[in-house]
Amino acid sequence: MLLNTEELLAQLQDALERDDFDSAIRMLDVLRGPDQAMLFAELDDDEQQELLPKLDFSDSADILEDLDDPETAKLAASLPIETIARIIDEMEP
Repeated sequence: MLLNTEELLAQLQDALERDDFDSAIRMLDVLRGPDQAMLFAELDDDEQQELLPKLDFSDSADILEDLDDPETAKLAASLPIETIARIIDEMEP
C-alpha cells in the first residue's frame, strides 16, 4: 500500500521524535531523490539539522541538490564546516 505524503511525513517525524534515525533513514532510502528532497523540505529546521548529518554523505548531497537554493544555504549554514565540506565533495559538479 502506498502512503501519501502527509502519512509518510507523519511517520518520519514520529521516528525523529523517538530518535529512531535508522527508521527515518530507511523511510527516505526507499524514495527517489526528488521525493526525498520534497519530504525532507517538509521537516522543520530542527528536524532537518538533526537528520541530515546522520545520512550517508552521498544521500545528503542528493537532497541538498534538489532543495531550493535558499533552503540549501540556510541548512548548510547550520551544519559544522567539516560536515558540509564532506557533503559538498559528494555533489555533482
